[in-house]
Amino acid sequence: MLEEERPFLPDIDGDRLARERDYNSQPVPSALEQFAAERMGNIALIYGLKAEQLGRGGTWEGVGNVTVESLLSIMQQHDREHLTQIENLLRAS
Repeated sequence: MLEEERPFLPDIDGDRLARERDYNSQPVPSALEQFAAERMGNIALIYGLKAEQLGRGGTWEGVGNVTVESLLSIMQQHDREHLTQIENLLRAS
């Protein structure tokens, strides 16, 4: 969305990605480390954005119109959901 005018963003099948990337067999510490590194890259990009870039938009398959700002909010909620899942797994072990 930052480089194209109103791009189409295909839906992401998280279950398929988890199987393809074999998340269930990864050691938790290294998986968390990789996740943190990826998010730090996202944060570096976000801090470099100009205010007008937050309003740039696109169409996300299955969701509809999104802006960079709304996508950041969706990512934040998604991360919270994963953190809850991790906490539940840790409590169960």
